[in-house]
Amino acid sequence: MALHVGTVTLAIVVALVPGCSSKVGFPKDQKMDVLFPPYIVPAGHGIPDGHLRPLGWQKRSSGRIRETPEMPSAHALYVKYIKNSKPVLIHDALQDVQAMEDWESDVYLKQQFGSLNVTVTIKRQALMQEPLHESHVMKFKKFLIDYRFEEWYLVTPIPKKMMTELPLPSCLRCGTFYDRLYEARLWMSSGGTASRLHSHEDHDLHCVLFGRKDFIIIDEKYRNNFNFVENYKNSGSGHSTMDVERVNMYKFPEVANTPWHHATLTSGDCILIPAGYIHQVRSYGRSLSFSILFSPSLEFDSSDCKKILSSNNEVKEEEGLTERTTLADAQYMWIDGDGHRVLSFDRMEPVLLRSTLLHLMRTKENFYLEQFEHFYNDAMKRLSKEMALHVGTVTLAIVVALVPGCSSKVGFPKDQKMDVLFPPYIVSGRTRYSGPVICGPIGPAAGSTTPEMPQCACPVREVYQEQQACANTRRLQMSRPWRTGRVTSNLKAAVREPDVTVTIKRQALMQEPLHESHVMKFKSS
Repeated sequence: MALHVGTVTLAIVVALVPGCSSKVGFPKDQKMDVLFPPYIVPAGHGIPDGHLRPLGWQKRSSGRIRETPEMPSAHALYVKYIKNSKPVLIHDALQDVQAMEDWESDVYLKQQFGSLNVTVTIKRQALMQEPLHESHVMKFKKFLIDYRFEEWYLVTPIPKKMMTELPLPSCLRCGTFYDRLYEARLWMSSGGTASRLHSHEDHDLHCVLFGRKDFIIIDEKYRNNFNFVENYKNSGSGHSTMDVERVNMYKFPEVANTPWHHATLTSGDCILIPAGYIHQVRSYGRSLSFSILFSPSLEFDSSDCKKILSSNNEVKEEEGLTERTTLADAQYMWIDGDGHRVLSFDRMEPVLLRSTLLHLMRTKENFYLEQFEHFYNDAMKRLSKEMALHVGTVTLAIVVALVPGCSSKVGFPKDQKMDVLFPPYIVSGRTRYSGPVICGPIGPAAGSTTPEMPQCACPVREVYQEQQACANTRRLQMSRPWRTGRVTSNLKAAVREPDVTVTIKRQALMQEPLHESHVMKFKSS
């Protein structure tokens, strides 16, 4: 008895004391026969029901979400569920998936993918404080060794090598959904784990390979009942600061009046959670699943989906082309970058930027500065300071040129060079670059003390004859040194007060530029 109590006490101490490892020398409980939704027993004695109990013990569930026995077509998924913002549980959605046999063993995962870097969340909790969730990048094999003992769970962008063994759900293989794939994530844990109460601004299709997952799903209109914190202003995504494992009913009394629905997923099931829905997930056993986020859109186009007859001879849409069978066959905005979440493109061309901004707007009528700032910060996380400054300057310059209502003042002076090659040197030959082919001097050569010999750069990818063009433009010489600073100062001193007419050029996305005339002091212009 003493040994037993001592073991239990030790387990409690290492779980609660800050700085202690949660590795307790024995694997976590793998049972999955948990009662859900819970049977609620009134607390009595004036104590609110469910006080300091997990979320779901405060009020009975309003029932299961909608269920369907098979994966719907892309068109049916949109019409029945996404258009009306209705969550749905899809039974037996994953069929004939080889990973459901191979990935059953951690030995296979370690042999095939152990050297890959993944993002692991470590949960730490001190006495009577809200838990801390810290993200760390580590080798997948290290996670596989320790996750059965530690308070660890894996939430990582799926590496390309692993994507080749995971299926792309048939409903996402064509139509607007395929064009708006945002990110694919892998989830893995051991024993009972619980996520925060949170929401996404994208639709979430979550599929379970192994284990069991219980979902609590709440309409987004109740987010104020949970002290919900948005990721940024006007965002559809965020999380609650409430401890979902020990709900303080004196601090969150409205939880008792908040309706919620539930769903339980086992191997082969998928769940669609429309954008904005608040949800919390509990995992049991050896849990392994993947999710695909895809962005909402104002319209749905399924013209590229094949048409076939269903079992009852009704016209049905085939869920995409046969070559789009794995997650690796699709394109996403965010992908894995050696364990980190990175953009799938490394160069922001104007056309690509426009597509990205429209993608980020989703179904909103306006594109908010806070939203772009959030996206920008995510994109810059893994870049060096020097690279971040360079890319950030270029991106900002493009944004203020494309987004209506933005000032064109970008924080740095415009280029004052006059040694532009005109008429331009026409480059012939094959090219894969969709923009204009332009060659011209861009400034003094690196390390050069003579400003008369400018460098040359051709912003063209794989142009076969650009080298000769650059060689020709390099022979250009500047006619005289620049003195713009002194000239500008003299003009301001000579003509300071008179009013002048200034034309301001503004241009919105894919629209003709507007030229507006304004009267201002000459010194301001």
